[in-house]
Amino acid sequence: MARSPLVHLRHILKVSRSGDGLLSGFVADHAEDIAAALGTNTAALAALDLDAPEVRGRLTAAVTRATNQDAATRRVEADRRRYTSGRSLCAAARWKGGVIELPLPELFALASSDIAPVLRLETADFGVHLDRARLVRTRAVLARLPYPTAHLDAAALHLRWRGGRGGLDLRCDPPAPRDQAAFVVRLESPRVARPPVLLAEVLHDLGLTA
Repeated sequence: MARSPLVHLRHILKVSRSGDGLLSGFVADHAEDIAAALGTNTAALAALDLDAPEVRGRLTAAVTRATNQDAATRRVEADRRRYTSGRSLCAAARWKGGVIELPLPELFALASSDIAPVLRLETADFGVHLDRARLVRTRAVLARLPYPTAHLDAAALHLRWRGGRGGLDLRCDPPAPRDQAAFVVRLESPRVARPPVLLAEVLHDLGLTA
């Protein structure tokens, strides 16, 4: 059985014919899974005359509705995961001048949670596009190497290990207009605190001191 029984049920509805027993046999064998996916119960399924054309039509419509709802739910959950991962990466990033140190767990969590082929990590001054699948593949490699790190600058995403003696620089072209847009993560630079103004300086500027 696939992740959703609706995939198999939709196929059976297409290839079976009234009276051949294929649909009724499949529903009987997987009644609990099908009932849960359709939001009904096994007793209601058992009461259906699956050889009747009108019943098959209603079942096909119910499968379509449930499939669409399942797809919408998965999209919402995928969006939640990738935006949560993006926020976590932003919160954990550390700025050092024009270089941004990125923690590998958060970086790979973002790459694994997204579905877009291309990621774009950007700041107010530059942006770097990354092949998401390639970034995901580097995870297993870096796990076997000592002291892996990642940092971003205007040139690329730089993966380093062994104290910088080994490295890989990642960057790709932006997606073409006809392709799926890149998923963008905006890394905002930390605000610089204004220096405190001393009361004596304020009084001096107002001409209130001798």
